[in-house]
Amino acid sequence: MVALAGVAIAAGGGGSKPVTLCVQKGSGKVLLGAKGKCGKRTKKVVVGKRGPAGAKGERGVTGKVGPPGKSFEPTQPAAHEVAETVGDCSANPGTFCGTPDATGTWSPGLDFVSYRKDAAGWVRLAGNASASGSGAASQYDNAHGAIFFLPPGYRPSDGIHRFYIPQTTCHNPGSISYVDVLPNGAVKPRFDGGCVDLANVVFYP
Repeated sequence: MVALAGVAIAAGGGGSKPVTLCVQKGSGKVLLGAKGKCGKRTKKVVVGKRGPAGAKGERGVTGKVGPPGKSFEPTQPAAHEVAETVGDCSANPGTFCGTPDATGTWSPGLDFVSYRKDAAGWVRLAGNASASGSGAASQYDNAHGAIFFLPPGYRPSDGIHRFYIPQTTCHNPGSISYVDVLPNGAVKPRFDGGCVDLANVVFYP
């Protein structure tokens, strides 16, 4: 009977449902009940019923703390701040154009001027540059002047990139038509006075 009950429970899905057994009177032969019913001259026995819930077990051992997860945010390279004028700005990329004696020189405006490559390789300028000095026209006139030169690796390889920029953050803002970034690295504004906001100059070199 026990063996038959075990087969019946396994057939019934691991004991998930009660199983009806029919024990014949006299012979003791055990039959599997059909649809939970037994015939005459048999005794019905139901096995595999769900019993009452047992007591709650003890709490398991606390697992080890895993290593800290890695951030999916790409690390942004540091920006390079444009330095003060030291001489020929085309021969000294990353320095303001002008004269060392400050008779006509670019310098930071309200924010320092900087350049960097982001994690995706785009070159981004920031800050604003201010024109100063009595000899300014010879250093950065509308046709030839440059604020500074970008170093190799930060220069456009597919021609001039032109950016039309509204000047809203400079002190004493002037009328700026556009800023060009040339393949030789020159950052040249169409300049009429005041200062130049470079925050929206973004290109792929």
